[in-house]
Amino acid sequence: MSRLNAVIKLLFCFGEMIIVLASFVFLVGSGLVSMGHVAALSFPAARETAVWVLVISSMMLLCTCFGCLGTIRQTLKRGYCSGRRMLFMHQIIVSTVLIFSVSRYEWLAKREQSMKFVISNHTLYPYDAFERRISTYFNNAYFDSLCSDDTSTKALLDFVDLRCPDSMGRKYCALPERKGVDCDTSCDAAKGSSGPRTVDLMICCPSEELCKRERDVSCPYHRCRVEILQELHHWAAPTLAAARFVITLMVLILILSCLLICYNPRDEIEVELLKTGVLSAEDVEAILGKSNNVVMKRGSTIDAESLEKFKEMQIENKSRGYSRRRRMDRVSPTSSIKCV
Repeated sequence: MSRLNAVIKLLFCFGEMIIVLASFVFLVGSGLVSMGHVAALSFPAARETAVWVLVISSMMLLCTCFGCLGTIRQTLKRGYCSGRRMLFMHQIIVSTVLIFSVSRYEWLAKREQSMKFVISNHTLYPYDAFERRISTYFNNAYFDSLCSDDTSTKALLDFVDLRCPDSMGRKYCALPERKGVDCDTSCDAAKGSSGPRTVDLMICCPSEELCKRERDVSCPYHRCRVEILQELHHWAAPTLAAARFVITLMVLILILSCLLICYNPRDEIEVELLKTGVLSAEDVEAILGKSNNVVMKRGSTIDAESLEKFKEMQIENKSRGYSRRRRMDRVSPTSSIKCV
């Protein structure tokens, strides 16, 4: 049984090490996203998800500390920091993190599935609440970037030039004479001349004025919708795979911690002899060196409190046995009657 417990401990510690590494990776990644260092994930919904991942990763690190300390103190049954109590706290934290992780995983899985449908055929699927939030952020960020010389928006414009249609790139829409003005880019700006406005707005630069009038064709997000969702899906797919792995690992950790809590170490031979009445509590004290104030050997399943309880039990059993023998020795009144 002790060998099986050792194997369970080894698997438990190995799982905790993997969770620590995964937590550090999620901490770094979510920290970068929440601070806006990843241009493709700088919209509010992604930052909000990153904050949740940051909180969950921090809780997992705290949970790992409880789990490792509980494993070390597994056989200690008394005190506020006993092994079972620490493992029980570990289970509570893991269960809480697991509930939050599953809820965020389901949310992200739904978003990933909806993005996949839109990418396959964007004309069949209207904007949902998630896409409306992304479109609002992207449209505002695009027009602000196009009208300013701020280098912090360079990553967004680089993405637009690389992935989005040419009709909304810097080459056509961010002309030097258009910077710093109202920036309601038009076909005139796209052509670089003062010619008449073309009827087909798809060849024009996105117009902030028309976009505010809910002319989707003049909004930058509408033109680059598929490319933006492809970029988000590129980040969402591996994140979901990592989340599935971590959730499965947390379930296994919960099962292993239950086994560690249920493990009851086998009593030493002295305790067995004490329970069967072959040895007395004083004999066990003498064997273990308690009578000479010698520290008990490491890993012993006997402590001073247990010995005192065994003493009380033996005294009580002796008194019960003595009273029982006294009752048996008494002569019954009927036994003295002689038959005539």
